[in-house]
Amino acid sequence: MADPAILYSGPSKVLAKLMASRCKSLSTVIDPFCGSGAIAIQLAMVCRKVIAMDSDPVKIAFTRNNARVYGVEDRIVFLVGGDWLVDAHSLQRADGIVTSPPMNMTKEEMVKLTKLASRVAPKVLMKLMKDHELSDLYQLENKIFNKINTEQICIDREPNSILAFLDPGMNMNNRNVNKIQKKVLLFSDGVSVNRRVHWIRGNNLFAYNDYLKKR
Repeated sequence: MADPAILYSGPSKVLAKLMASRCKSLSTVIDPFCGSGAIAIQLAMVCRKVIAMDSDPVKIAFTRNNARVYGVEDRIVFLVGGDWLVDAHSLQRADGIVTSPPMNMTKEEMVKLTKLASRVAPKVLMKLMKDHELSDLYQLENKIFNKINTEQICIDREPNSILAFLDPGMNMNNRNVNKIQKKVLLFSDGVSVNRRVHWIRGNNLFAYNDYLKKR
């Protein structure tokens, strides 16, 4: 089984925790591409029920084992599915879809995924590749979801990924579809930006000034 130290080391842990922190108001969530469970396990720490799905039974076994290690196995329903783009029609309604889609998904498959997700849950949070074409994503606005917000995630100051928030809220007009709306800085050691600034400023004024120049 997967080593928890590997599962929760570096960028995967801090990003999964960030995604889960945005879902505290949701009761039941689905991760249709759970892999070894990094996102599903963090979701189980803040949500009442998580449905973790994957087409690979080995990955589901990894997720179950890791969930047991982190004490959240009782909050997760583990499902081995075929093609989620097919299985989604039989899923129960949930409060949100939170996932990291496969990197090899085509543009057409991503559109289909988004349409199906909207039938299962009113809100969707997806982790996308750092160079994902935003104009393709925003074309879905008003057609499927009323509001799409994006954040560029930087880990250790390097671009890592894009988080896309899709929900039925009020529409935002006059959008620049090629521009990230917000940037979020994370560190792979899990120390928050505020705590890091406080530590640097308190220990080394020169290091603090250097930190400000690099931001």
